[in-house]
Amino acid sequence: MNEGQNYDYEIDLRELLLVLWKKKLIIVSFSLAGAILAGLLSIFVITPVYNTDLKIDLNIPETYITKYGEYKLPVSTNGQYMNLITSNDVILNTMNDMGYKRGEDMTIKELKEKISMGDIDTKNSSQNVFDVKVSAKSAEESLKFAKTLYNNYFEYVDMLTRDRAVSYYYDSFSAGLKGQEVILESTKKILAENKAVLVKTPETINQSALVAKGNNIVIENIINPAYVKLQEGIVENEQLIISTEDSIRVFKQNLKELDIEKKAIAEYYETGISEEQEGSIVNIAKTNIYLLSSPVAPIAKTSPSNGLNAVIGLVIGGMLAVVLVLVKEYWLKKGQNI
Repeated sequence: MNEGQNYDYEIDLRELLLVLWKKKLIIVSFSLAGAILAGLLSIFVITPVYNTDLKIDLNIPETYITKYGEYKLPVSTNGQYMNLITSNDVILNTMNDMGYKRGEDMTIKELKEKISMGDIDTKNSSQNVFDVKVSAKSAEESLKFAKTLYNNYFEYVDMLTRDRAVSYYYDSFSAGLKGQEVILESTKKILAENKAVLVKTPETINQSALVAKGNNIVIENIINPAYVKLQEGIVENEQLIISTEDSIRVFKQNLKELDIEKKAIAEYYETGISEEQEGSIVNIAKTNIYLLSSPVAPIAKTSPSNGLNAVIGLVIGGMLAVVLVLVKEYWLKKGQNI
């Protein structure tokens, strides 16, 4: 192939610009069509996304003073508590309250993906303000989602800490009750034996046999030390029985109260419905979890951006038109000339 032939296949930049200028109507038409199509898709086809923000203040202590004593909470930092907002229990209860059918309208994974959180340092116990963002396909649904999620999170943290505390004290009191019952049974047995021995033990020791004949000195009987010791032991055992029975009564009363708590907790895990229990041993959420401000419905959608999508459609339409023009002018015509 000689230089003349090479020249025939070279495309002059000026010639290229002239070709594009001649076909400007086609390029403009394609660009506008792309922009309009992208805009229509953005408005009518692509599902809009509306975000609602939550700002949650957590200040949960490591230990909590209960009516039964000091209880060390199972989670140590606010960040770890905050991560519970995406736990399965919270998500399932939120899904039910929102009216979503699991597996049909929404899955747990899909609902979790609609929740995003700011940076959380689970090792930093001093961090206490956290940002949570939820998304939905309408402003009203987004606001409802945010409120429902927070309420279910609030209840879950409260129930989780109550559940752990109730289980801890229930096990402790059950063990204590069994120990006291063993002590009571043993003490009653010892008491009965001591009383039986006491009946057979003389209260005094007769000194008359020790008096010499002809001695007119009268010697009184003396108290039997063994008898006194048995009496003291009986009194001590009776006092121990009284205190043990009192401890057993307290343990049983505490376990009865905890049984009521356990039923309320079991009902929550079964139905997702939480009822405030008067005198509950732990109320972490009520005093340590707050919304810094009430969530408000978004006034505009977060995505998709109609303007941005129209610009993208405009650019893509223009690029497509340029490619078509160049293919028609150079590739197809070159094929016809060969």
